[in-house]
Amino acid sequence: MVSIAVIAFIGFSFHSQPQSSSAASIKFLEVYIGDQLEKRIEIPDDNYTQTFSIVTEHGMNTVRIKDGAVSMVEADCPDHLCEHSQPIHRLNDLIVCMPNRVILTLVSE
Repeated sequence: MVSIAVIAFIGFSFHSQPQSSSAASIKFLEVYIGDQLEKRIEIPDDNYTQTFSIVTEHGMNTVRIKDGAVSMVEADCPDHLCEHSQPIHRLNDLIVCMPNRVILTLVSE
């Protein structure tokens, strides 16, 4: 009975560890406009930095990649909720700007 609990705990601990940004797991930022993938940017390491704008018929958003994390630093949407989102740095994290229909997500290869 104790061995089952230990095995379950080890399994839980292994799966609940934060994902590292090791060289073996290169991250990509995927930028969606609506349901269409518009851009896929490789983030090779935590030193990579880039700032770019996304302009669509719905509005404009400015995205920054810095220190291994992605932030929505500016948006012309009415509520600006996406600007207040925490930077994303783990795989499958999201930032969404609903009014401008922009979705940012981090994925691996």
